[in-house]
Amino acid sequence: MQSRLANARNLPGNRRWLTCALCCLAVLTFAAAASNVFAGPSYTKSTRFKIPFEFDTQEIARLRVNEVQLYVSTNNGANWVLAGSAAPGQGFVPFEANGDGEYWFSVKTKS
Repeated sequence: MQSRLANARNLPGNRRWLTCALCCLAVLTFAAAASNVFAGPSYTKSTRFKIPFEFDTQEIARLRVNEVQLYVSTNNGANWVLAGSAAPGQGFVPFEANGDGEYWFSVKTKS
C-alpha cells in the first residue's frame, strides 16, 4: 500500500507544483548565500523566473566586466553548467527549469 505522500506525488498538478517549489527554493538559497543569510526555502508554481544580481557599478567598470554568467547545479554543487548570461546593467539572468528537482545557482563575472 502506497503512502499518502507517494500518491500525492503522482498527481500531475502536484508534480508541477513540487517542481516549481523546489526551483524557487534554489533561487532563495542562492540569494541567501550571496548575503550570508539563510532565508529558508521558497516555492513557486512557475518554471521561468529571473535570477537577480547586484554589483557596485564603479567596481564593475574598474574590472571591465562585460558579462554576468549564471551557472546551475542539479546535484548539490557537484557539477555546474552555464545556464545563461546577461549584461552587468541588466540586473538579472532569466532561467527556465527543465524538470523536477532542487536547483543551485551561482553567478560569475567575465571581463
